[in-house]
Amino acid sequence: MSYQKFSQYYDRLMEDFPYLRYVDFIAPKPLTKGLDLCCGTGRMTALLAERGVVMQGLDLSQDMLNQAISTTRAKGLSVIYRCGDMRSFEFTSPYDLITVVSDGLNYVAPAELGALISHVSSALVSGGQLVFDVSTPYKLQRVLGDALYYEDYDDLTYFWQNTLHPDTCSVDLSLTFFERKGTLYERFDEEQTQYWHEWSQIEAACSAAGLRLVSRVDGDTFAKPKSSTCRWICKWIKA
Repeated sequence: MSYQKFSQYYDRLMEDFPYLRYVDFIAPKPLTKGLDLCCGTGRMTALLAERGVVMQGLDLSQDMLNQAISTTRAKGLSVIYRCGDMRSFEFTSPYDLITVVSDGLNYVAPAELGALISHVSSALVSGGQLVFDVSTPYKLQRVLGDALYYEDYDDLTYFWQNTLHPDTCSVDLSLTFFERKGTLYERFDEEQTQYWHEWSQIEAACSAAGLRLVSRVDGDTFAKPKSSTCRWICKWIKA
């Protein structure tokens, strides 16, 4: 997914995402150096920097990073942003905290999950935290599935059509945007694929990477997850 146009509207479409509650979920442990993977427009990166963590952000999309750099500078914060793949990023010294929020792990195929978690764990100090969220199998199969969604704003209308693929544990997401230009509309399209991971797969990958689960909560209520939970938020500690 290019995010070339989508990056301009991403924060608006994600305005209900509970970033502040995430930061409170992370905050109790003193932290000095952090890395936000799949950082997007840098909302989480900037909030952690405001809490005093020396932050870096990494994302595959330069368009998203351009938005992040602009936002961070406007806040007077110092954050290093890099364009790269979370599956193969390089680091010079380990981090106290690594975050992967807003479904970052759902873009990784199940067969690649173990290698990714192992690589991320290797970038943590002993006792360091890994905090990530993941849209659940329930959400991708029962909520997104083959559904069609749309939003209509004064300057933007978009349609979001999903196609479920049970054989690959994935959902193809096709988004069509119509951006208002005076009395006309300009169309642009974005495509992406998300994968679901069973909790047993996540536990096995994290355990093999030397990570111990501290907490897992529902992404909407921050309470104990239920069978209908749509997003898990997890905090792990490296042994």
